[in-house]
Amino acid sequence: MNGNSKVINQIRGESLEVAENLTLVLKESQGKQTSVIVPVDFVTAGGDSADCCPTWRWPTEGELNMKAYLPVGSNLL
Repeated sequence: MNGNSKVINQIRGESLEVAENLTLVLKESQGKQTSVIVPVDFVTAGGDSADCCPTWRWPTEGELNMKAYLPVGSNLL
């Protein structure tokens, strides 16, 4: 990767981080209308997936950047 690509990727990453911090977290599910789910739906679906597929698991706290709006231990499958 050349120097320009690194700078572009860094700017893109920082821009996405700013956008994520400015985006509101939905409180009411709109999954069927917009395919956008609320944190409760995410945790429920993830738990169901982890129960059905033994190779899937919730990572531990130290393995990722935790999101404040999701429960500890249920941030990413």
